[in-house]
Amino acid sequence: MSGTMTRLRSVLATGVVALALPCMAGCEGEKEPLAPAATSLETAKPAAPSASRLTVDTPQSKVDFLMDAPKEKIRGRVTGATSGEISVDLTDLTRTTGLITVDIGKIELFQTVAKDDGTFGEESKSDKQNEHARTWLEISPDTPAEARAKNEKAQFAIRKVEVEGDPNLLARSGAERTVTLKATGEFLLHQRKSEKTTELSVTFRFPDGSGDRPVSAVIKTVKPFAIGLAEHDVQPREAFGKLAQKTLDVLAPKVNKEALVSLDLTATLAPGASGSPAAP
Repeated sequence: MSGTMTRLRSVLATGVVALALPCMAGCEGEKEPLAPAATSLETAKPAAPSASRLTVDTPQSKVDFLMDAPKEKIRGRVTGATSGEISVDLTDLTRTTGLITVDIGKIELFQTVAKDDGTFGEESKSDKQNEHARTWLEISPDTPAEARAKNEKAQFAIRKVEVEGDPNLLARSGAERTVTLKATGEFLLHQRKSEKTTELSVTFRFPDGSGDRPVSAVIKTVKPFAIGLAEHDVQPREAFGKLAQKTLDVLAPKVNKEALVSLDLTATLAPGASGSPAAP
């Protein structure tokens, strides 16, 4: 009888441990895996030798993001800090490639806080919140210069494009020709790269309605695309290399764990590029 009771207690103990192990691993919420490490993205080669090169107009560039949490709405913007080049085959837009780079060292954050009745007050800029954002992104003044230079660079490399309708832009007419497309590629933030797809509206502007030489293109997101903070290791920090005690999960009522990113860019046809007049 004693041996039977001993075996029974052993079986029960084993069962308790077996039930406890999954909870130990996941009861506090499974940690989102980090995206692969990278310091920069490579520019894809033009898919067509005759492709036209469009250069992003940095002063006119705008990148915005929104973090919409129950207690706070945080809006960020980076103005006049985007550069890059897009290679466009005007006869087949699906062969478009490009690389866009944003200097997030110029980021500005604004917040709207929920009142007791659930409504939100006026938007304001908090210097302290902007300091926190730079610390989380590891671009704060205490970050070593080499690391800060890498972390200040966010990039999107266009690898694949799907077009609604005829992909031949020259088969269309008018001084402005708007195309809706989906661009898929690699997104780099905080030295981590992930694959993202964004829906874009691109309006090509021609100097005359029947021409085949666009002088510029206005590129805007139709729907913002989501960037997960955890996958890019953007998390609460007290200083460079020092994590804060409060995690993203703890701060979730105030800080959304995703940022919805929007683009508003103008690109001009590079002088001397294929399909454009040669530089004087």
